Amino acid sequence: MIPHNKPKEIKKHVKIFIVSSILGLVLLFVHSFLNDRIYPEVGFDQQISGKILNVIPYQSIVKIELVDGRRFRFNSARNYQYDPYQMNEFLKKED
Repeated sequence: MIPHNKPKEIKKHVKIFIVSSILGLVLLFVHSFLNDRIYPEVGFDQQISGKILNVIPYQSIVKIELVDGRRFRFNSARNYQYDPYQMNEFLKKED
C-alpha cells in the first residue's frame, strides 16, 4: 500500500503503470500484426490443397500448417449446418 502522504511515490507508481500499459498494448498490436502476416486468412472463394501438418484451434479461429510450409487461418471456423460444427474437430493431420 502506498501512503497518501508521499505524492512523489504515487506519481512514480502512476508513471510505471502508464508506461507498462502502453508497452503491453504495443506488444499486443505487434503480436496481432505478425500473426496476421504469418497466417493469412482464407477467403470464402479461395481454395487450398495439400496435406495438413498441424491444426491450431483458438476460440473460433483455426490455424493450419501444411506439409509444404504454407500457413492459413480460418476466422469463422464454425458452421452449424454440419456435425461436428467446429472446423478444428474435423480438420486432422494428414487430411
